[in-house]
Amino acid sequence: MTPVIIIFLFVVVLCIMGLFLLLQRFIKPRKIAQPYVLKPSLFTPAERSFLGCLDSVLSPDVRVFAKVRLADLFDVEKTPDRSAWQSAFNKINSKHVDFILCRANDLCPLLAIELDDKTHAREDRRQRDFFLKEIFAASNLPLIRFKVQKTYRTEDIAQRINEALG
Repeated sequence: MTPVIIIFLFVVVLCIMGLFLLLQRFIKPRKIAQPYVLKPSLFTPAERSFLGCLDSVLSPDVRVFAKVRLADLFDVEKTPDRSAWQSAFNKINSKHVDFILCRANDLCPLLAIELDDKTHAREDRRQRDFFLKEIFAASNLPLIRFKVQKTYRTEDIAQRINEALG
């Protein structure tokens, strides 16, 4: 290759790079659409209705938290088998309970509440519900269930909570 051809190719490459940089300044970058959309509410209508009833029957020394992950309530025991630990953690990481009642002064969990809609009749949900029953029983944290309803009687909710808390 002659020196003239090498210089010519070098100049062509520089011109292409310059053109590319110039075009970048004038072409606006495309915004990548995100697949996320804000939900209109944190709660379903049934959950919101139930929360209103809970708020009306609980004493000021009890706080309600909603949609709490099991991984925020429970730890997985340490084990030398990292794979077993990860498997156990994965079982609780993406599951949550609808409501947790805690003592207001130290936020110690007192009681968990699940609202059961018609999806709880599905096999996968029955398995999940059985797992929840086991993990809560093993930890001595009461778990009570209410069927989803259009309206709730505060007296019934208060009675079930008082019975569960002893």
